[in-house]
Amino acid sequence: MRDEQFPRPLLRRAAWESLDGSWAFAADPGSEWEHPAQVEFDTHIEVPFSPETARSGVAWTGDLNRCWYRRAWRVPADRRSDPDRSNGQRVILHFGAVDWAARVWVNGDMVGSHEGGYTPFAVDITHSVPEGGELDIVVRADDFSRRRDLPRGKQDWTSAPHEIWYTRTTGIWQTVWLEYTPRTSVTRLDWTSDLDGPSVTLCAEVEGDPRPGDHLRVQLFLGERRLVDDQIAVTEVSDRRARVRRTFDLAFAVEEDHRELFWSPERPTLLDATIDYVGGDGTDSVESYVGIRSVASEGGHLWLNGELLTLRTALDQGYWPDSGLTAPDVAALRRDVELVKELGLNGVRKHQKIEDPRWLAFCDELGVLVWEELPSTHEFSPSAVVAWTTEWMRVIARDRSHPSIIGWVPVNEGWGLPDLMHDEQQRAALRALTELTRALDPDRLISANDGWQTSGGDVIGIHDYGQDAATLTARYASAESVRELFGPLGPAIHALTLDGFDPQARALVVSELGGISLAEDAPDAYGYGNAPTTDAWLEQIRGLCRAVLYSPVLSGYCWTQLTDTYQETNGLVRMDRTPKAPVARLRAALVGWRLPAEKT
Repeated sequence: MRDEQFPRPLLRRAAWESLDGSWAFAADPGSEWEHPAQVEFDTHIEVPFSPETARSGVAWTGDLNRCWYRRAWRVPADRRSDPDRSNGQRVILHFGAVDWAARVWVNGDMVGSHEGGYTPFAVDITHSVPEGGELDIVVRADDFSRRRDLPRGKQDWTSAPHEIWYTRTTGIWQTVWLEYTPRTSVTRLDWTSDLDGPSVTLCAEVEGDPRPGDHLRVQLFLGERRLVDDQIAVTEVSDRRARVRRTFDLAFAVEEDHRELFWSPERPTLLDATIDYVGGDGTDSVESYVGIRSVASEGGHLWLNGELLTLRTALDQGYWPDSGLTAPDVAALRRDVELVKELGLNGVRKHQKIEDPRWLAFCDELGVLVWEELPSTHEFSPSAVVAWTTEWMRVIARDRSHPSIIGWVPVNEGWGLPDLMHDEQQRAALRALTELTRALDPDRLISANDGWQTSGGDVIGIHDYGQDAATLTARYASAESVRELFGPLGPAIHALTLDGFDPQARALVVSELGGISLAEDAPDAYGYGNAPTTDAWLEQIRGLCRAVLYSPVLSGYCWTQLTDTYQETNGLVRMDRTPKAPVARLRAALVGWRLPAEKT
């Protein structure tokens, strides 16, 4: 049984402790303090909730360019290394995400730093743990409230949230935890799969003191049935690190129908994995899993496992009423994935946010397709290029083994690239980011600039907020009618591509659709349309979804949006996740049907 609380689902081990909970806290909006000794800790905060949220207990308003955290902790006696390190124990301090720049001190010594508000980092603090095990952990978080040249996603850069921009997220906003590992341990697992065979490939890293002749024992299980039991020998060691790679042929595992092993939304099969390191320096044991599936864009359509794929997805911004970008608990992450399934959708586009890895694990387990998107900058500069490239590489490295992720979205609507039509430097940046994505992960789809003015990639994402179903039906009725959209002005008053249109080269997806608020629910809120009653709202959803799903040239839709988000109330459910209509009726509308009781 997988430990759903473990913060890193694809590389799990038994020895860990959560440091979430009450920390001492000090706001430093003027960035006056440089070192922990200067800080006056005058309140407390509930980690991992950002100080801007009610759940944190701080509920900060206004700019907060710097803040400080402090927590005392005691490493258990059986987890401490002897002074001569004879027991080989390592203590690793992990942060899921700190927005934007973090510095970490332990017992007065600065032990690490990190830049990037959406990606994890870890610090080996073994040598900072005293004989008694007492830790004094201090974190400084620098967030640049008004800067627009850093990846900030939907975090507003003005004094107050407006339109589709929301409250900022400062400091620690994902879980903090300690991991206890052997001196030589497995530190990375990358999984890929191939339907031909079928087979799975593991690339693993071991760090510490690996030696030639050490080995990894890899076991793969389908339920209780063991499919693989193999050993990979360490042959080369460089800089106290060994990398090994092995492809496991599973053709023998299922005699008649290999599709039993394939992962899909309808049948999200996962193979459980145990990886044991055995060497002269000791042993280590971790758990993981892998899904076998393929995704492709060919002939103007999308394909999953060689079968035609039609997307029924929703834009998911991942905010909660009292806790902002941070889920109130792990159960809330699971509940959001279950909600997608209950609504009859087969996926989400996680919009302008890099979500907690445990959410991705639930998508893997329950069968929800994911498009993962880089939070945008909102200004172009060379420093912006460096920031988003660095962050994006870390995102892909963290998440590329999740079978639920079928596509990457490096840029949304040209945010951060405001003059793509005329600025060759910005066009070069888009091409570079797209090709970097391909280089890091050649097995997934890319929507290079989702919405309009795209270039390269495998998918043309069209943002079409037309509110009349008949108009959309005619617009996407045939290849000829769609070709008319690829002129100087597309549906959103922007050219859809920078590099022309070949109907066979890239699949077409209406990747933002609808955006309809419900007037009787929130009469003055922000939306792209506003239906007067629940019945009218459902009928409009049904009509727009049918227009896309029945089009012979489209590969599906992404509905805007899954949940209300603060002032933007065009969700299928409210921000507290209560549905705006009976779920059965919502599900029917999203697949373009009427329930028998609704037929006239």
